[in-house]
Amino acid sequence: MNTSQYELVENNVFNAIKDKLNDLSLFLSKNRFEIGDLSISRNGIDKSYFSDIEIIIWKDNNIESVFSLIIFSEGKQCIEVAKVSETIDKEFNMLDNHDYFTFI
Repeated sequence: MNTSQYELVENNVFNAIKDKLNDLSLFLSKNRFEIGDLSISRNGIDKSYFSDIEIIIWKDNNIESVFSLIIFSEGKQCIEVAKVSETIDKEFNMLDNHDYFTFI
């Protein structure tokens, strides 16, 4: 896979994450959650290529949760765009011990 192919997949995953978080925006704002700036972290080349997007959830100026969606590891794609929404839902469900996450 060449650089532009990696970037195309990464951008598609990035946009899927933004869409999912946008879908959750009413819930997030209602519960005073904020999402930190999203960016794609990349390093390595070819077989060592790695990229991810870290999602930081803030509440009242404190970090509530942090998780990453790994897009590529060792040059192999780890998440499909179609699985982004489901994966984010699972991450939010891990915080289900808080009453504000029982909607999922």
